[in-house]
Amino acid sequence: MGWTRDWAVSVRTLGGRAGRVFLRRELIPFLPAIALAGLWFGHESMLLLGMTAMAVAWLTRPAPTEASDTDPVTGLPQRAEAERILDGLLEATARNGLNTACLVVGLDDAEPLRQRLGHGDFETLLQRMVDRLRTTLRDADRIARLENARFAILLTPTPKPDLENMIQLAVRLQTACELALPVGARTLDPTVHVGICLSERAPVRRGAAMIMAAETAATEAQAQGPGAIRVFSDSTSPEVRMREELAGEIAAALEHGQIIAYFQPQISTDTGEVSGMLAVPRWLHRSRGALGPDDILSAAAAQNLLGRLHDVMLHHALDALRGWRRLGIDAGPVSLAITPEMLTDSRMADKLSWELDRFDVEADRICLVLDQNVLVQFDDSPVSRNLAACAAMGCAIELAGFGAGPLSVQAIRRTQIRRVRLPRSLVTRVDRDADQQRIVAAVISMAEGLEIETLAEGVSTLGENALLAQLGCRHVQGSAIAAPMPFDETPPWIAAHRVKLGATPRIPTRRGV
Repeated sequence: MGWTRDWAVSVRTLGGRAGRVFLRRELIPFLPAIALAGLWFGHESMLLLGMTAMAVAWLTRPAPTEASDTDPVTGLPQRAEAERILDGLLEATARNGLNTACLVVGLDDAEPLRQRLGHGDFETLLQRMVDRLRTTLRDADRIARLENARFAILLTPTPKPDLENMIQLAVRLQTACELALPVGARTLDPTVHVGICLSERAPVRRGAAMIMAAETAATEAQAQGPGAIRVFSDSTSPEVRMREELAGEIAAALEHGQIIAYFQPQISTDTGEVSGMLAVPRWLHRSRGALGPDDILSAAAAQNLLGRLHDVMLHHALDALRGWRRLGIDAGPVSLAITPEMLTDSRMADKLSWELDRFDVEADRICLVLDQNVLVQFDDSPVSRNLAACAAMGCAIELAGFGAGPLSVQAIRRTQIRRVRLPRSLVTRVDRDADQQRIVAAVISMAEGLEIETLAEGVSTLGENALLAQLGCRHVQGSAIAAPMPFDETPPWIAAHRVKLGATPRIPTRRGV
């Protein structure tokens, strides 16, 4: 029974904690002393000495340790710890008059490499890079792992970390990482980009600001092509400054309700009825107006707040589903994008179940949209457990980017995917390009053979909509249907769509419906 299993787990957990408190090596001498006290002076003395030993053990118990902010693969500190380390280095420079620098080293073409190698070999590649970086740096210099296959190099304060020396160091780091790297049965020759921020050029003398400045320079380097190096300066482009400002503001925006969900209708090509909604994040910025997903996701990733963003979007999606139900409107399930980082959270499925219960929403009203890169990590225990738990709960699993990258049928089967999304790259000009039509028809046929539904995203013209329906695509969404809208605008839009649907001739489909 469930309560028996939970009770047993609790007893084992309590026993483990008690053992760590009362069975420490330095307390073992008390044991024979307690036994002798009972032999010589009776049970009362043994009980008194035993109680004394327990009191000493409790009062001298080890302090609980905080969870380490380290990457489980490389053992390196991650962003939060890197910011603290760099704060300490900056404090040291203020005392001794020295200077420091932060360099961000990142893989060029990281995502194509991840897809080609698979998750395990890709992590091995990153570990090989860390080993090479260590051989190039001083013992006192630190390395931290950032997101998006990047590493932060935190230099010990030195008298002369001038620009010329830092560029020379960046070249040495590139040379070390770009030499032939053995990964499994392959030998790879990756290229890396480098962004540099000197402490005297940092926008603010704080660890977080300095790392972000180096990341900004790294992003500019990556945009210039393979193996580029860039140095942060105050003359950065307005777009870069905007990204930095948004990254600094997003935490407050998430907490104060400035980021909400808009909803984009999805239409069934069989019936023309609304078959679902896609939840799209919108940032109602005080001075910049409504910001879209690209700006929001970039800022959230820079501050390691993708998990918090997902929680906010889930809240709005469930609240909308509850609102439509109260109005007697069937808007279909809500599709909600999730990232690989969210799926590695061991509590993800439990938190989702709790939120569904709290809003009194059925699990089949939520459709979790995965990028196909997630399937590369499916063998990771947290990812596979979370997907299995969500599917068992009743949530639909939907795959984005289908047909635009390498993917095995076995991976699709294992993740219990119910629907695949045809990307805009396949949909565009499908009504005018015969080659595109053949490709889309083949992708739809493959999905039908696997008994998986299809949804075309980014449908921007009525011609694309009509041709996709004829090819057998079951659902469509895009500007040709409707732009994302706030919740309050969805009921009148649905009502107007149903009126228009009654006066619209049906489009024949390949299935003859």
